[in-house]
Order: sequence, then structure tokens, then C-alpha cells
Amino acid sequence: MQSSSLVGDVIVSDADFAALFPGVTDDAMVLVRAPSADARARLDAALEAHPLVQVADLAQVRDERNAAIDQLVGVIAALLGFALVIAVIGIGNTLSLSVVERTAEIALVRALGLTRGQLRATLLAEALLMALAGALGGVAFGVPYGWLLTIAGFGAVDPLLSVPILRLSLFVALAAAAAVLAAVLPARRAARTTNLVVPQA
Repeated sequence: MQSSSLVGDVIVSDADFAALFPGVTDDAMVLVRAPSADARARLDAALEAHPLVQVADLAQVRDERNAAIDQLVGVIAALLGFALVIAVIGIGNTLSLSVVERTAEIALVRALGLTRGQLRATLLAEALLMALAGALGGVAFGVPYGWLLTIAGFGAVDPLLSVPILRLSLFVALAAAAAVLAAVLPARRAARTTNLVVPQA
């Protein structure tokens, strides 16, 4: 019988397996259909003399695989947290350098009537656009990459693509909030710029 389960590509009975592979005597996995409620206890008693044989039902196998996947997701979430911290520092540095390099421009627009609040809002909007561009680009590349990684890691499984829209939206909103937070100090520094600097010829 052809199958696409986690245990392999093909599942056959003992008689068919012996007929198809007469030279193979070692079984890596044996599936047992429990005819009664006490089948697990009887199976454990029968295998007491074979401590290396592991017995697990479908629920235990599912829980083990879910635990492994949750651990992998936890590692990815930790890496995402580090990436977010690095992004916040990068946005703050970029805006700080931008304020320093545009001192004359900032002073000029302040002299033309731009208020401190409007200047702070402009820099916050600039930081927000940078964060949204990075976050949306990451989502656009990350979803196909995660799908392809699932196919490569679980080749015997026909993956069902499920995009967590709510969680991705939360990550994008978190990136936007972090960018605004990183832009607070550069925006305050720019708002204090009052002197017009005229470059010397």
C-alpha cells in the first residue's frame, strides 16, 4: 500500500514484506493494531526481555514530534528576538547619522517654519517606513522559505501550507513599534537643532 506518512513511503504486512525482501530479517519499525484495551500492557510484558525495543502509541509519537517542532520554533523565535534587537540598534544608528549629516537641512526647514513636533513626526515616519519595509520583506521571503524547508525536512510528508496571518501581523506591528522607539532619541536631537549652518565656499 502506497503511503505518505511519517513512518515511511510504503507500509506492507509481514507476509508481503517477507515476500518482497526475503534477505532482510531486521525490522526497524513494527506497527501493531491493538485488538483490546489491555494490548499495551500485554505488549510491554512480552518485551521485558528486550529493553532496547521502544514501544509507543500514536499519541506518544505525535507528542514527541510536536515537542521537537516546538523546540525548533522556540530557537527560531529566540533568533528572531536577537534580530529585532539588532534591527532596533541599526535603525537608531542610521537615524542618528542621518540627523548629523542633515544638520544644515534640518536647521533650514526649521527656519522656514517646520515645528519641532512636525520634525519629530517626520523622523518617526522615516523609521517606521524602514521597519515596515524590512518586516514585510522578511515575511514575503520567509513564508516560501519556511514552506520549502518543511518539504526538505519532511520529504515523506505532503505539507499543508498554513500561514499564521495573526502571528505575522503581530510581528510586523512589533517591528514597527520597535522602530518608533529606536527613533525617539534621534528625533529629539533633531528637534533641538536651531542654528542654520551655511557651508563655506
